[in-house]
Amino acid sequence: ESFLSRLGAPIWAEASSGLRESALLSPFLLSGGDQAFQTWCPGKVLRIGGVPSLRFWRDLEVKPQVPVLSVTRTGFPGLARPCEVTGWLDFSEPTIESCHSETDRATISESDWTEFPRSEPAMIHALSEIIPPEARVFLGNSLPIREWNLAATRGVPHPDVFANRGANGIDGEVSTFLGLSEGCEEAWGIFGDLTTLYDANAPWILGQLTAGKRRIVVINNGGGRIFSRLPALSQVGAEEKVVTENRHSLSFELWAAMWGVAYLEVSDFETLKMAVATLPEQAVIEIVPDEGQTEAFWAAHGVRHR
Repeated sequence: ESFLSRLGAPIWAEASSGLRESALLSPFLLSGGDQAFQTWCPGKVLRIGGVPSLRFWRDLEVKPQVPVLSVTRTGFPGLARPCEVTGWLDFSEPTIESCHSETDRATISESDWTEFPRSEPAMIHALSEIIPPEARVFLGNSLPIREWNLAATRGVPHPDVFANRGANGIDGEVSTFLGLSEGCEEAWGIFGDLTTLYDANAPWILGQLTAGKRRIVVINNGGGRIFSRLPALSQVGAEEKVVTENRHSLSFELWAAMWGVAYLEVSDFETLKMAVATLPEQAVIEIVPDEGQTEAFWAAHGVRHR
């Protein structure tokens, strides 16, 4: 944190970095998710830690003119193109000259949440406001990670965040969360509906875990809606979308009942806010966003994913 503050360069802080809500780094933190990089490209990139979920990172594959240095414990560059890699460093030691670099920032304002209150990003924003700072948060798979990075509040710090995505990132997400929740007083796992279905047998382990609040949050938008946000699939017809998105009309109420877990369905923030305080230790929270408002939000912000 001190090193980045002294460096003074624009910072993209993933939720899992623990620095996304840092007050010390707030003058340098980029907001707006992938949109922040749609009209701006840095001259150099310093990656510290894991491979980012950001689309711009994958765009660097075709931007060889942008030098990349990865500082990572694994030694894995995270790119197929040539770039420099080094092991972990003691960031308290380097003497550096401040960049004093500035860039226009794509921002999300409070009006976005009031204009589209039942959209997916607005519901994620509302959820982040009620999850306490001391709780562990797990994001899986693809769209929840992007939406949290874009929309989660910066007013409530969440320093203990894990995320998992990738080519096979849909597998075992709920199981991973339950393993990470062991020993935590409170843990929240946030998943897409298809990701949850892929790991529907995960709650079998609940009876073997120690006591603690565990909230399995399922964002049920009726399929893999991120595929509609992919540039390569943005022009496909309605019939093709049904196939690529694996649309469904399933509810997760009976899934929760099968495992003896409390269930709550919410489609607005006020219901969620009032109900969370009275939930028992183990609970499934099914959030059903409004499809029209979600599409309107993405259209207003011109956001595409990859």
